[in-house]
Amino acid sequence: MLTSLFQGRAVPLIRYRTGDIGSLVEKPCPCGNCRPRLGPVRGRLQNLRAPLNIHRIDDVMFSAPGVAGYWGAYDAAGLHITAEGEVPGWVSEKLKKISHLPVNIRYEEAPPWKMGGKRKLLTDE
Repeated sequence: MLTSLFQGRAVPLIRYRTGDIGSLVEKPCPCGNCRPRLGPVRGRLQNLRAPLNIHRIDDVMFSAPGVAGYWGAYDAAGLHITAEGEVPGWVSEKLKKISHLPVNIRYEEAPPWKMGGKRKLLTDE
């Protein structure tokens, strides 16, 4: 019966108590809807304790048009990125600004995450 109430209408999926950090998008939707709508999930509250958040690194890395993929790790020596594709110099500067660490980028194939579970920055800590 509840299904028939929402048939043909979009209903957002809301999960409570997961700790997801959501966002609202206030600019108009391409479909013409001018009301605020749910934006991308920006991570989880439990991950805020980590010095770096994979989602912030994603935002920087994938804003560069030539980046096909990357892996990331950090330790006391800095943030280490293995990138597939061309990474412009401004990416390194933005990563330094958000991580407060020296950034080392090397170029080689960066296959998709296959370690199981959620994708994350690797660390020795």
